[in-house]
Amino acid sequence: MKRLTCMAVLAVLAVVGEAWAGLDETSDEPQKLTLALDLDDGSHVIGVPDIESVPIQTSYAKMDIQLKQILTIRIEEDHEMASIDLRNGDKLKGVITLEPIKLETIFGKVSIKIEHIKEIRVVLSGGALNHGLVLHYSFDKDEGGKVVDESGMGNDGYWVGVPMYEAGIKGQAARFRSKDTYIVSSSHRLNMNGWREATVSVWVSLNDYTSYGHIINRGTISTYEPGTFELAVGRLYGSGLLAVRSSATGSAADYMSRDAANLSLHRWYHLVMTYDGAMLRYYIDGQIDKEVPVKDRNVPLWDGPDTKLVIGSISRLPFINWTDMFFNGLIDEVSIFDRALSDSEVKQIYNAQR
Repeated sequence: MKRLTCMAVLAVLAVVGEAWAGLDETSDEPQKLTLALDLDDGSHVIGVPDIESVPIQTSYAKMDIQLKQILTIRIEEDHEMASIDLRNGDKLKGVITLEPIKLETIFGKVSIKIEHIKEIRVVLSGGALNHGLVLHYSFDKDEGGKVVDESGMGNDGYWVGVPMYEAGIKGQAARFRSKDTYIVSSSHRLNMNGWREATVSVWVSLNDYTSYGHIINRGTISTYEPGTFELAVGRLYGSGLLAVRSSATGSAADYMSRDAANLSLHRWYHLVMTYDGAMLRYYIDGQIDKEVPVKDRNVPLWDGPDTKLVIGSISRLPFINWTDMFFNGLIDEVSIFDRALSDSEVKQIYNAQR
């Protein structure tokens, strides 16, 4: 089953958290439902289920819960007791009795017994824009140092240092203020090695300038090794930085952006990076800031096996300990897609979230 892991995760046909529902209000597509299963052996399988509900016996009642009402089902070690988180915020705990779950996947039909499952995530998708969404941090549901991924993919993060939040572009935003406060996600599902396309979308508001101002990037944290991409708005040399990598030592494309380094303080900006194998594009507030051709067209992106996603600072040594690398300000509505969004899709997100 493990050989399914990489292909199944990277080939998600449509994933979306409920916080993204408003982006597709004009879509005529019916809402679709898929299940993302985490298995005991470390495998991950995604597909369309043949069931519409889950029976559960709690201490006070027997219920049949519709899948569309469920966020996650966590199976305990006895493979009978389960904890269910519902979309309205309710939580249930009881005994579930499920026949082997049958899924229609990109590999065909598979049947998986409940004793092999650790967690089930119910993913709703309501439109084409949400296709390929693998991470969405709104920072509105975080608790106790945990940063909740609302994409449905389970790519939660955690704070290093004391968490701090302030009013964001929507709801609350993460506040970064020193080299000692940043967010990390170690989820292997965010490893971009082999990706043919990618999009990173983020809202930022600067409280003050730093030399490098790293917003979001990938790296090992504990070594010098970089990861797939980095996005920064520091003022060193008067330019911000956007780069993606196709090897451990070389960039597929990169450029310095003067506009990105001259963002006004205390004002919200929407920044988006897209990579489609041919061009690297950088958007500010829904408009292209600059685009550059990729050095070697259609070469897959590179990412190291031990890299992590870091938000609010640089992601590698020794720079993470420097006092001029971190981002000083607010970051909100962080999203990553495993495809390149179009100009109109970037504009749609900008208009929906501002």
